Amino acid sequence: MVVAAAAAWTSAEAAVTVSSLHDASFDGLDALISDSDLIQGLVDEPVSFNDPGVYTNVGDLGWHPANTNPADHLPIFTDGLGGVRNLAGLLNENFLDGGNMPVSGAPVKVVEYVLESPSDIGKINILSGNRLNADGRIFMSVSILYSTDGATFQELGYFQSDPSGAVNNENSPVAPFDPAQSATLTSIFDDANATMLSGVTNIEFSFYAVDNDDVGRLADPFDGVNPFTGEDDELSPAFKSPLIWEIDVLPPTEGLIGDYNNDGFVNAADYTTWRDSLDDSVAPGEGADGNNNGVIDQGDYELWRQNYGLSATAVGASAAPEPAAVGLVLAALAAVGGLRAARQRQ
Repeated sequence: MVVAAAAAWTSAEAAVTVSSLHDASFDGLDALISDSDLIQGLVDEPVSFNDPGVYTNVGDLGWHPANTNPADHLPIFTDGLGGVRNLAGLLNENFLDGGNMPVSGAPVKVVEYVLESPSDIGKINILSGNRLNADGRIFMSVSILYSTDGATFQELGYFQSDPSGAVNNENSPVAPFDPAQSATLTSIFDDANATMLSGVTNIEFSFYAVDNDDVGRLADPFDGVNPFTGEDDELSPAFKSPLIWEIDVLPPTEGLIGDYNNDGFVNAADYTTWRDSLDDSVAPGEGADGNNNGVIDQGDYELWRQNYGLSATAVGASAAPEPAAVGLVLAALAAVGGLRAARQRQ
């Protein structure tokens, strides 16, 4: 079972959105992760400053004391495999050494990736979950910085997989996490453009604790107002950390908006693809999800309608068909559907 949830964060530059999928099986979303993204296999600190690799930066709290296998540390983020072992990617809890109170706003894992070369980024996917328990550790919260010169960093934003207050608990399921879920794929992208960031050389992820009680309740890491969002979730700071199984930094994908069957044309066949998958939950941008929100909905139909008649070889042509033309197409499709239904009744 896949449950879709979405929240949004918007900057002055672009409409950067976060959309999440959940699955009741710990490996149910593994097919959606990449083994060839821009940070695949970057597991070592560079020999020379700003050579390709990964740094552990100031503020990093290491790993959970139970997570002692080196293979379950940084390699797990970029191996393209998912949650291959029970403690893979288990981050440390949000406590100072020897303390028992969460530190407001403190990240638990801070990693910076130096890319092979300046790269455009279309989407960032983060897979989190728990093989042992369907609980709050499947949630994810992160702030992301990026650089185009290796020296000056800019803020992309702060993102949570789900709204604060969401509860995932296998013993006492709470809608929409009923049944309780074991994996989360969080996608961060620009909902108006294929390219979210251009010419990126460095990207830093600061992950936070996610659960503030034993019920599996998602909370942000701040006591009071979250300076990223300007809102107070009115919950105590999270202290239990997630298991991060994969970080995918993906280049932009080329495609024709409304071409849901990928044949190079926006036509009646794409309407059929949309109609047959209406209300389905998918990975953002997959299938007939033209608006990248993880659900096949009316917005995807509107994108098809606006681009009806375009082809990959004639993108400069008029994008919006006359309403009468769309009406004729829909009438024809409805007639075909009626004939099929009549034949089935005979």
